[in-house]
Amino acid sequence: MDETKHCPNCGKLLKADVKFCPYCGQAQPERAGATDSCQANYENQSNNWQQTYRPNSDSGNGNIRSEYSSPNMITSFQDYFGNMFHISGRMSRASYWWSVLDITLLVCVTWAFVAIFSSTNTSAGNMIAGLFSVIFIILYIFLYVGNITAMCRRFHDINYSAGFWWLQLIPFIGSIIVFIFMLFSSVDEGNRFGGPDVNYLKKLN
Repeated sequence: MDETKHCPNCGKLLKADVKFCPYCGQAQPERAGATDSCQANYENQSNNWQQTYRPNSDSGNGNIRSEYSSPNMITSFQDYFGNMFHISGRMSRASYWWSVLDITLLVCVTWAFVAIFSSTNTSAGNMIAGLFSVIFIILYIFLYVGNITAMCRRFHDINYSAGFWWLQLIPFIGSIIVFIFMLFSSVDEGNRFGGPDVNYLKKLN
């Protein structure tokens, strides 16, 4: 008969060898007398997650590239558009807010072109302004979808269900509540939505 234990967080009955509760995502304490092979197996799982969910990481030495351990405007922009139609997975707080800055600048630049060419009062200017208006509308639709999926992955990163996004529909205060959630720091360990955060992986190496 398999050994079992109870999750200290939610109380669910689990197998004795699980590292994280599949119901609440809580990390499970090590069993007394656990061997070094258990730790080695966990580190191997972390490295496997790194290679699976971070395909741009260096495969030779297992170290995360600096742009992923320290997100910036470029890597966050790539992450935002590369995972625009993916709700699964996680998005760190730094990546999320860098991407918000990227998108804000992109929208401002596009809108500036529309305003500039609209003010010329020429047929050519109006035509170009109309073209940029169409581009702006298409861009807005894509960005709206991308913003939803990015928020869902951000919720996953703090170990909350993506269903919390629906809080935005609460009049007046919904957006404020979600905004506060987006400020929460990442959970630096594996949870039910994916493997450990990249900064946590760096601590293991």
